[in-house]
Amino acid sequence: MEMIAARHDLDLGGWWHAWCDSSAPWQEEPPADPRTPLAALPAHQPTGGWGAEEEGKESARVPGTWEEAFPAHHGVAWHWRPLVAPREWACDVLRLRFEGVRLRTEVYLNRRLIGYDLDGLTPFEVDVSGLLRPGARHELALRVTNPGGNLPGQAAQPVAWAGALLPPGHDLGGLWGGVSLLGRPRVYLAEAWVEAPAAGEVRVHCRVVNAGPACPARLTAGLVDGEALPVGEAAALDLALPGEGAQEVSLPLPGGERLEPWTPDSPRLHRVCLRLEGAALADRLVCTFGVRRLGWDGRGYTLNGEPLEVRAARSGGWYPGNLAAPTEILAEQEVRRARALGFNALCVAGHVPPAELLAAADRLGLLVLADPALAAPCPAGGDLYAHLAAQRLRRMEALLRGHPAALWAEEGAAGLALSDLGTAPTGGEAPGAPALPTVPGWTAPLPDVAALLGRYGDRVLPGSDAAAWAERFAALQASLAERHLGTLFPDVAALARATGRAALDRAADALALARSGADGAGYLLPAWEDAPRGPLGLLTIHREAKSDGRPLARANEALALAIDGLPRQQASGAPAILTVRAANREGLRGGYLLRVRLTSPAGRLLFEEAAWVALSGRPGQELARTPFRVTEEGEYVASAQLTCDGRAVAGASRSVWVAENAADLGGARLALLGGDGALSRALARWGARPRRYRAGRPAGALLVTGAAPGGLASILFSGAVQRVAWLAPDPPEPAAWEALLPALGTAAAWAAGPAGAGPAGGAWLIGGRHALLDGAGDPGVWWHAEPALLPRYALGSPLPTELITVCALAGEGAPRLATAMGLGRLGDAELLFGTLPLAEGLAQGLPVAARLLRNIVTWLTAEPARP
Repeated sequence: MEMIAARHDLDLGGWWHAWCDSSAPWQEEPPADPRTPLAALPAHQPTGGWGAEEEGKESARVPGTWEEAFPAHHGVAWHWRPLVAPREWACDVLRLRFEGVRLRTEVYLNRRLIGYDLDGLTPFEVDVSGLLRPGARHELALRVTNPGGNLPGQAAQPVAWAGALLPPGHDLGGLWGGVSLLGRPRVYLAEAWVEAPAAGEVRVHCRVVNAGPACPARLTAGLVDGEALPVGEAAALDLALPGEGAQEVSLPLPGGERLEPWTPDSPRLHRVCLRLEGAALADRLVCTFGVRRLGWDGRGYTLNGEPLEVRAARSGGWYPGNLAAPTEILAEQEVRRARALGFNALCVAGHVPPAELLAAADRLGLLVLADPALAAPCPAGGDLYAHLAAQRLRRMEALLRGHPAALWAEEGAAGLALSDLGTAPTGGEAPGAPALPTVPGWTAPLPDVAALLGRYGDRVLPGSDAAAWAERFAALQASLAERHLGTLFPDVAALARATGRAALDRAADALALARSGADGAGYLLPAWEDAPRGPLGLLTIHREAKSDGRPLARANEALALAIDGLPRQQASGAPAILTVRAANREGLRGGYLLRVRLTSPAGRLLFEEAAWVALSGRPGQELARTPFRVTEEGEYVASAQLTCDGRAVAGASRSVWVAENAADLGGARLALLGGDGALSRALARWGARPRRYRAGRPAGALLVTGAAPGGLASILFSGAVQRVAWLAPDPPEPAAWEALLPALGTAAAWAAGPAGAGPAGGAWLIGGRHALLDGAGDPGVWWHAEPALLPRYALGSPLPTELITVCALAGEGAPRLATAMGLGRLGDAELLFGTLPLAEGLAQGLPVAARLLRNIVTWLTAEPARP
C-alpha cells in the first residue's frame, strides 16, 4: 500500500476581530528593511498595551479591505483571531500563508513577533513550525499599516511614507487576500510549475523542501490525461537533499508532442503528477498547465506559431465586496463576459491578477496581461525600493508562471507590448514586440447604480464606497424627477441602459476601425469596469454589460465591417467620402456582395450601391469608397452589409449629424462682454456686428462669455438690457453662479468636477424641445465627452420642457443631473444661461456648435415677446 504523507490546508478566512489604532505614531515610523533579522525589528503593541484593543473592537471580513470596513482610515489597524491547528494533523511543517495584506504587515503569535512583510501586493508565508502545537489554542494577530496608495484611475506611482518610497499599489488597507494554515510533511514539494519552451518539449520545475537532516529521495514526474492515465513514459530523478534547506529541480518530460496547445479559443489543459519518495517519506503534487508559446513577426503576435490578434480591455482589478480580489464565481463571470463581448485578453493594470481570475482564465480561455510597472525600478527610491521591486517581481512571476493565460504587458510610447514571463523588461518596451494601440474615442456610460449596489448588500458604512454610490443614486433619482426626464426614462436603470447603448455603439465603431487597419497586432480598449468612485467602463464591477453588448461582439468577430471617413457631425453641403473597410482575421478569400446605403433624416433613401468585392485574406482591407454631398439638416445613417450566397456575414452602420455651415445673421447687432477675438471674428463672418459692451449703455442683446464678470447682476437688474445669453465656463465655478442662482427659479447648481476637469473629464446627456435646438439635434440627445457637442444617439420622444438638461459624471465619477442650459428672467432681462462648450466647438469648426451658437444669437437679437 502506497504511503502518502499528510498535506493539509486550513482556510482562515471569515470574520476576524479588528481595531483601528488611530493613536499609533506610524507617520514617524520609517518602514524597516525586510532584510533586517527578525530579532532586530521592533515589536509593537497596541496603543495602551495588549488588551487595549479589546475596547471598541469590531468585526472585519477576511478577505476584506479597509475601504469597506473602515472607510478613509489610514495608519495602523490590528486584526486578530484564535488559531487552533487540528489535533489530527500529523505534520512536521506548519506555515501561515497570506495572499495579500496591505501594506506593512507585522505578524504576532501569542503576542510574539514572528513575521514581517513590506510589499502589500503579493503572497508571503511565515513558518510557525515548533510555535504552533496541534490541538492547542493560540492567538494570531496582525498589525497592518497602510500609509495610502494609488487611487482609482491613477497610474501606478511610488508610495511615499516617512521619507521612504515604496512600490505602487491600490489604496486598500487590510487583509484583502485570503489567509490559510498549511501543514506539510518533513520533506515535501513546496511548489511546481510546467513550461513548454518549444514544440513537443515539456519541462516541470519544482522546489523540494527538507525540514530535517540530509537524505536521499527519488522524484518521479509524468504527464496524465483527464482520466488520470499516463501520457508517455514517466521521468525520474534521484536527489541528494541537503538538511534544513530547499532544492530547485528541473525535469524534462517525454510525451509533449502528443499534447494539444492551449489557445483562448481552445483552452486545452494538461496535468503533471509528481511523486517524491524515500526512506520513511512520500509526497505527491499535481499541477495543471497548458502548452503555449508566444512569439511575433512583422505582421503581429503569434501563439504556438499561429497569428494572434490581441483584443484586450484594460481592468483596474476592482471587484465588489472586498474590492481587491474576486470570488471564484465573480472571476468566472468576468472571463465569460469578456469572451461573450469578443475579447480574448484582459490587461490588469495597477494590481496583481488574482489567483481566482488566473484559474478561470486558464480553464475558459482568456489571456491575462499582468503589469510589470508594479515592479519597475525607481531611481529616486534608493536601495530599499530596489530590493522591494526585485522581490515583488520574483513573487509576481511565482504567482503567474505555470498559468498559460498569463503574460506580461508593458505600456510604451507606441502602445502595449506583450512578452512571456521571465523575459519582460522593467522600465522599457519588449525589444521588437509589436505595440497594441489604445482605441481612441472612448466614452464612458452611466452605471446601473441600483444593480451595482445590490452586490454590496446591506453592509453600507458611512464614508465607504458603497455609501458613496448609494448617496449618488439617491441624488440621481431625485434629479430624474426634477428635470422632467421621467417621461422618457422610467428609472435610473433605463437612463443607464440608454447611455450604455450610446457608449457601446461608439466603442464598437472604434474597435472595428482599429481592427480593419493594416496592423494585425490588435488593440487595447482603455476601460472595462467601474472602479470605486472613479472611472466608469463598459461593465459594472460585477461584470454585467451596461447595455446590449451585441455591437461590441459584432465588431470583434473574425470578419467585421467598419465605416470610415464619416465624422460624428458634418457641415451641410460639404463633400464627404464614405469608406467601407473589413477586418478579416481568419484570412478569408473570395467574392462577396457589398451593399452600401445612405438614408436622410426623413428616412428617404439617398443612394444605394451594390457591387462584388473580393476579400484578399489580409487582416485589414478597404472594400469601397463612395463620395457624397448632403444639404438637409439632421441625422443621416450610413450602413454597409456583406453577404455570401444571400446570407449576411458582416454589417456596420453609423450616423452623422449634418448642420448648416453658412450662417447669415443679417447685420444683427449685439454687445459682447468677455470672450476673445475668435468669437468676434466668427460673428462678423456671419454678418453680425458685435461690439464691446460698456457699462451703463443700453443694449438690446448682450452675449456674455467666460466667468461671470463683476457687476453682471447689476447689469441684468438695471433694465439697460432686454436679453442676455451667458455662456459660462465648463465646468462652472460654483462661486460664479452664486450671484445669479438664487434669483433664477429654473436653475440649479452643478458641482464642479475633479481638479483640472473640463469637458473631457465628464460626460453629459443633453436634450430638449425648443427653437434654440433647431438644426442642432431637436428633438434629441447628445452624449458629450469632449470639448464639443456630439450628435444625438436617438430618443423616442422629446423632453417635455424648454430646459436643456445635462447628466454629468462629476465628483470622482459619481453621476448626478444638473442644468446645462436654461431660460429664465432676472430683473427686467430675459436670460439664457448655459455651460455648453460652444466657443470651443466653434474654434474646432464643429457645425453643431456653430449652428447652436447662431440660434442663440438669433434669439438674442429678435424682438422679445411682450407679456
